Amino acid sequence: MTIVVVPVEPSLPFVRMNGHHIAGFSLKDRDSKNAYKWLFHKMRKDFFEGGRFKENAVIIDANCWKFPIHNVVNLGKSHDFWDVVFFEKRIRIEYLYGPPIKLSFDEARSEIVELICSKRWFSKTQDRESEEQFRERMALCQNMSELIEGRPNTDPKTRKRYQWIGGLSFYGNWVG
Repeated sequence: MTIVVVPVEPSLPFVRMNGHHIAGFSLKDRDSKNAYKWLFHKMRKDFFEGGRFKENAVIIDANCWKFPIHNVVNLGKSHDFWDVVFFEKRIRIEYLYGPPIKLSFDEARSEIVELICSKRWFSKTQDRESEEQFRERMALCQNMSELIEGRPNTDPKTRKRYQWIGGLSFYGNWVG
């Protein structure tokens, strides 16, 4: 009999996905840490009240655990220095997850890539990739950390086409 330890919270890096966007979060560098702090734990009040961010929302973490987001709780007004200085109407939030589902890396990558391709978000980034280029670049990833955070391409055969492998900062339209 095998005992499987099921995590309670996603481990970083992870992607948060819904029907409107996909955003990657990590603590890899200062900018990533700031994005995690400002965009994952806080939200504009109007986005929270609109509720579109909860539509089919899930998180897939570095260990390929898929966490369905059942609800997001308003913890009250953000009293962060910059929110106060710039009169931002931001609130602190907490995610309530359903039971996590274990995916293989291929299943997790496929789910992420299919969402991005089905919405045609791959071509709206600064790279203006084709769907074929995007799929090929993501297929070169060997684990979730590479898929989410990316890494420089060291393969001489594909380096001319792709300087960078993976990397999911943001795709879609921001809804919170």
